[in-house]
Amino acid sequence: MKTVNRLFHISHVECKENEQTNEKGEKVFTPVVPKSILKEENRTIPRICVAPHIEGCLNGIPEDAVHYLIDQRMKFIPYLMYVYSFHGVNESSVISNGEIIEKGYVPDADVSGECWLTEEAVGAQELIRITGFEMEERAFQKELIRKVYYEKPVEDYDRRYDCWFHRGEGVEEVKACVKSIRGKLLKEYTDGEHHYLSFKIPKHEDISPLWFSYHKLALKWYDDLDRDTIAYEGYRDEFETLFPHSPLYTFHEEETEGTTRYVDVENVNGSL
Repeated sequence: MKTVNRLFHISHVECKENEQTNEKGEKVFTPVVPKSILKEENRTIPRICVAPHIEGCLNGIPEDAVHYLIDQRMKFIPYLMYVYSFHGVNESSVISNGEIIEKGYVPDADVSGECWLTEEAVGAQELIRITGFEMEERAFQKELIRKVYYEKPVEDYDRRYDCWFHRGEGVEEVKACVKSIRGKLLKEYTDGEHHYLSFKIPKHEDISPLWFSYHKLALKWYDDLDRDTIAYEGYRDEFETLFPHSPLYTFHEEETEGTTRYVDVENVNGSL
């Protein structure tokens, strides 16, 4: 039996729609017709949508993946993503990218490398946080993500983080979380409107509790802001006034031969 290795599926939240957990704690996916697909996309074949790399998965998202990434930056929300990897898949259960393109099942399959699994499959789950990306602009077509930079919850190097808090909300919660994973507080100060923390997390510590803690706070802050400002035009300017840029979310834009690269400037080791 021929098998296919290294196929990936991504989710912005932990997948629940078409997966279960087996006795080993692994994620078992069942083919379905996705709820969120392009109007030109096939609506009859149950499948598990996969691609040979994470960049392909992002380029296959119905909404513009690049704009989504930039939007997360604008909102100051740590971009967390679940990655599911499939290994040793029976080749006979795979609808290849070539067949999808040839039969017109998905209009953008040529740029995403999308393949379909048509039988139940086990996916190994991993959480990552995207820290930067390179994109390519194309005339009259959506932009493409060429490369994604990310970190994992456990790394073999120390990591420094700088984060800020609107009106000081959530400071103690995050400090407690830092302490629970043996982090060291480096700096703490306030300018009256915002509260700032700098801390170091030692290598080999699982930082995911901190990611989720700050992610939850950032969503709340944005929701609070959204109710006050979304009603009128120019709310982004208002956002900048209420939430000034900090080193944590400063990103540098470089353009070289049609490719744009967005990466953290101040904290190359990672930022929330």
